[in-house]
Amino acid sequence: LEIKDVDDVAPTNILINTTNIADNISASMQVAYFSAVDSDTVGTHRYSFDNLNGVNNADNGKFTLSTDGKLSVKAAVNFATQSQYHIVIQVADTGATFSRGFTLNVVQTLTITSPATATAVENTNKVITLTANRDNVAFAITNGADKAKFTLSGTTLTFAATDFEARTNDNTYEVVITARKTGETDATQTLIITLTDINDETPTAITFTGDLSIAENTAIGAELGTFSATDADTGDTFTYTSSNAAFTFDNNKLKLNATLDYENTINLTTTITVTDANNHTFNTDFTFTITDTNDITPSNIQLSNTVIADGTTAGTTIATLSATDADTVGTLTYTLGSTDATSFTISGNQLKIAHTVAYSTKSSYNITITAFDGVNTSAPVNFNFSVNANFAITSPATITTIEKADKIITLAANRDNVTFAITDGADKAKFTLDGTQLTFTATDFEDGAENTYEVEITARKTGETDATQTLTLTLEKIVEITLANQSRSVNENSAIDTNIGTPLTTIGTISTFEITAGNDDGFFKINNTGQIQVAKNTLNHEDKSSHILTVKITSTNAIDKTAQITIIITDIDDTPPTNIVLSKSTITSNALADTIIGTLSA
Repeated sequence: LEIKDVDDVAPTNILINTTNIADNISASMQVAYFSAVDSDTVGTHRYSFDNLNGVNNADNGKFTLSTDGKLSVKAAVNFATQSQYHIVIQVADTGATFSRGFTLNVVQTLTITSPATATAVENTNKVITLTANRDNVAFAITNGADKAKFTLSGTTLTFAATDFEARTNDNTYEVVITARKTGETDATQTLIITLTDINDETPTAITFTGDLSIAENTAIGAELGTFSATDADTGDTFTYTSSNAAFTFDNNKLKLNATLDYENTINLTTTITVTDANNHTFNTDFTFTITDTNDITPSNIQLSNTVIADGTTAGTTIATLSATDADTVGTLTYTLGSTDATSFTISGNQLKIAHTVAYSTKSSYNITITAFDGVNTSAPVNFNFSVNANFAITSPATITTIEKADKIITLAANRDNVTFAITDGADKAKFTLDGTQLTFTATDFEDGAENTYEVEITARKTGETDATQTLTLTLEKIVEITLANQSRSVNENSAIDTNIGTPLTTIGTISTFEITAGNDDGFFKINNTGQIQVAKNTLNHEDKSSHILTVKITSTNAIDKTAQITIIITDIDDTPPTNIVLSKSTITSNALADTIIGTLSA
């Protein structure tokens, strides 16, 4: 009989082919494989990570494990980072499991273990002892940009004393060291020496970052800019001072320490001194320009002229404007005000008239002007302009008069002590002149004719250009109007506005009625219908029983007429009787009844 084996016994051990892992192997590389000790000759073993009480399994997660027992690293291995790993592996067959812990060691390759970087103080030799992770290792200088700066004796590497300022932008020095040992791959290391500066240099320049212009009235304490120094020593610290008390420092920040006025000072010079941490000093002069600001109000507004010639046309410049402004910034503009502001315009600094000037219409102007510099507005300044009239004849150039009557015209000019003369004119023979009195001789109106008469008058005055005027006289036909002497009556004591009879009887169209005489006491008035009325309610027959008024009537193109109007004051019974008198105060003895004794009167 053949007894067949079955998988009925649990594995009793797990074996690993190696517990060493090579340094620097790559991720996913297989590093070992497992096998199981099992008395059964049949069955399949399956491998997995496990937790085993009291056994370190901290690095299970850093590996992958196939079910048939192949162990691989998840990440590249580096001795310097981790030199040992701890895992727990479980093997399982048909019905049982076995677990065991393993420690895996990283086997390091030949490596130079002395630091790959070092620092050296300038101008001092730097000695470095080279080491490796093996004994009996030989070292050699094999390359490097600065290998000439290094010497090697055994394990002692010396960097020669070097001035930090020997290089402008690079203070590092590089050499390649190779370590050799029989049976090992050579190890190389690029060693970098960083040179450190010492404070042995004096600053050589001072730089200002900011504006060398300062606006006047800038606030005290305002930051003007920053200073920096040029010094071959790195990491040096600096302090700054100013020779001019108008400035002060806050670390390297320059601040204003005084109130500046452009009108008094236009620049400030200061010596800036920089001192480094080792008390080395350097100084430079700086000049700051003070700039003007618009802080002063314009004043002293002036006009080049305040007299305007008669006849000046619209748009003509009559004066130039100016004002005092101590500021050099800002543009002055001017604004008009007051009564005659609309009669002028301003273009820049030119004052112009806005309409044609006529002395006869307006002989003076008043305006105010303010100046504005973009920030500040001046107080308004008052200006009066006079119009200098051209020498001219000012009496009317057209006259209307009626036929059949002399017309006297008084000549006038806009100057005193002027002489007049008849110098031309188609009808100058119709005119005579005596001083300022020009007389047109009485002339009949001619139906169908033009009935206008023309004469040229010239006015003369020493120092003036002669002024001429063509005077035109138009003759109009007489219109006849008539007012006869009439009478009216009114009761004494009549009320004011009482009509006295009917309106006066006239012939023709009457323009006006006027009482010209006989009304000294103002008892009467007349309207333009010719109705005389009572003007005072104190007419008294007993004082004056009648009044004779002179009334004048006028009409266009008519000769004025007058007439005597008699106003009779009618007596009314308005006074009580007084002084009763009996003509006889005796009676005859035995007089019969009805005998008249005497007569009564009052």
